[in-house]
Amino acid sequence: AKFMSPEDSDELRGLAAAVPAGCEVRPLFVTRVLLGDTFITEQPLRGIRRPPEVPHSSIPGRRYDSVIGNGKKHKEFVVYDRTQLTPELLVFAVVRPSVAAASPQGTGRKHTPIRKHTPTRAGR
Repeated sequence: AKFMSPEDSDELRGLAAAVPAGCEVRPLFVTRVLLGDTFITEQPLRGIRRPPEVPHSSIPGRRYDSVIGNGKKHKEFVVYDRTQLTPELLVFAVVRPSVAAASPQGTGRKHTPIRKHTPTRAGR
């Protein structure tokens, strides 16, 4: 992995030009997250803007700090206060589309990483 800064923009442009035809570059932030007091659920909580209230709390209206969704295929971690996370790295993955299955973006393609590169260290 190579750490890069905004001053390395020429090299970043060079990396973009080196992406194979038919492939896409997908950014991914690696973050440090403070979950605190978590509410764990296996049911969707669609449309909520704040975490659920803590039942039987000695502090009226006290809410959980985060929610962990235990889905069938993956876990989802949700925080509601931006001060609970810090971006650590920005990772770019070069992916090639495959017609085999649907992607998380709903495009009808499965994306298979073919090469990973870490060109920048966010916030440093």
